[in-house]
Amino acid sequence: MTPPLTRNSTATQNHTQNTRQIMLTLLAPYNDQVQILGTFTNWEPRDLQRDEQGWWRAEFPLADGDYEYRFRVKSKSWFALDQWCEISDPYATRINPFNSDASILTIRNGERVVDQYVWQHDDKPLPSDSELVLYEMHIGGFGWDPHQPEKFGTFDMVRAKLDYLVDLGVNAIELMPLHEFPMDYSWGYNPRFHFAVESAYGTPTDFKRLVDACHARGIRVILDVVFNHGENEHPLTRIDYDYWFYHDNPDPEGVRFGPKFDYVHFDEHRQTFPARDYVRACALFWLREYHLDGFRFDATALINNFDFLRELRDELKANSDGKPLLLIAEHLPPDPAVTGLHGPLDAAWHFAFHDQIKANILGKEVKGRQPYDMDATLAALDARRGGYSGTQNVVNFTTSHDESYAIAELGAAGVFDQAAFRRAKNAATLLLTAPGIPMLEMGEEFGEYSPTSIDDVKIHWELLDTPLARDLHRYYKSLLLLRKTNRALQQDNNIEFLYVNPERQVLAFKRWDEQGNVVVVVVNLHDTFAGEVEIPTLPADGAWHEWLYDYDVTVQGGILRDQLAESEIKIYLGPKSS
Repeated sequence: MTPPLTRNSTATQNHTQNTRQIMLTLLAPYNDQVQILGTFTNWEPRDLQRDEQGWWRAEFPLADGDYEYRFRVKSKSWFALDQWCEISDPYATRINPFNSDASILTIRNGERVVDQYVWQHDDKPLPSDSELVLYEMHIGGFGWDPHQPEKFGTFDMVRAKLDYLVDLGVNAIELMPLHEFPMDYSWGYNPRFHFAVESAYGTPTDFKRLVDACHARGIRVILDVVFNHGENEHPLTRIDYDYWFYHDNPDPEGVRFGPKFDYVHFDEHRQTFPARDYVRACALFWLREYHLDGFRFDATALINNFDFLRELRDELKANSDGKPLLLIAEHLPPDPAVTGLHGPLDAAWHFAFHDQIKANILGKEVKGRQPYDMDATLAALDARRGGYSGTQNVVNFTTSHDESYAIAELGAAGVFDQAAFRRAKNAATLLLTAPGIPMLEMGEEFGEYSPTSIDDVKIHWELLDTPLARDLHRYYKSLLLLRKTNRALQQDNNIEFLYVNPERQVLAFKRWDEQGNVVVVVVNLHDTFAGEVEIPTLPADGAWHEWLYDYDVTVQGGILRDQLAESEIKIYLGPKSS
């Protein structure tokens, strides 16, 4: 085991007798000179030789150990034309956290490896896509220890909290990007090294331990990846900018997030698309090396290339070893064509759901959507009304890293305490009973109130010591238990609206499965007392059980009679048909 890197040290060489020739390479097809230097050259530059495909190569006799290295290239980029630039390996899987121009190379048993982790739980069964409840998480913000408030969370600290997620009832985590980024804190959407794990969170081995521990608990791991752009100091920008990136970013000024990958640039000599090759290799690396269970692709509308996304989907699915692999788009403005039978990906974030449900609970316009618009609410609950092929093609959410917590927005609107939590329960109930894949944002389940901010993403665990937060947490657990145990809430395209009353702002919908399970959800959209309601056309007479408050009602002549308080939703489980 090698000592940890420090600010003033380089990677150590743990020499053994097992010395072999190790090939090091860099793709720079049209650069005139490339050199390498590192601990194995005493930091003296050594020339590399270019092959016919533009890979520069050199072999070095290396014993087992960790080594630091970097490349020197004579740049083809317009801003540094013919200048020598020193860069880290764009394919490096580890970067010295104290020197971003130093890649780390690991040799074990005479082979170049990421590490020697032995997976323990690859045989554990994992939930199917239809069973998923996602939990979006920022490693630094979720994992932090309140006893060490100055530190952000790490992979190990998140691993220590996994039993909390099991107890809550979620079965998949969607991790915000982990590509190595500048400094120690970021949301991750500024990737400088696409193949390297963010060192502030831990090592590749630490991340593998987290994924393995998730799998041991039946939790799938989905990673948010940034393939529209890189960070300004991405090493590819200094090799030959125009080879991988657009010279002039074609996106509107407000959404130019960094050097933008050019997926249409074709190298006639090499007969390939350089940006596609790089990103394809990156996605396959993360899938294979870290045994991931899905990806969320950031900014697919800006990527703007369904052909490449289809190619990438096909390769990822072919390399998933038959295990479920969910591929999600973040596509703005929304376009259902990104999913479905002919779309490149499996599902998309359902912004219509967020916007309409948030408008309803706030009682005011949200992004052009009006509160209590019944037609828009029905379309939010049944994604097919919005043009999606099926309800399983959407990921529903009421909060995300880009959208404020409901409690925060309610507070800003002057709604506090029990009134705010009552409305938050309304949104949570629709999220977890509507068809589609639901996603919670970390802390949403206990009333997190922080404004969405890139500067501080730590959730307030101490809220769980307060009565309203504990009650909301119990409410989420009850809903998640119902969704997990009742297959009617996991089916695709199985929603029927039984009752819609725009004047009273009350609606009811039915969900069912092939085994005869029937769930009826009755909703008061407005935060006013609804009183007596009669819901017609229930599929069976007899005793129906209300899940949330644990009592029975009798349905006669297909009519359910009950009461609804402010913003209240009730969930009725029908007598199972024979």
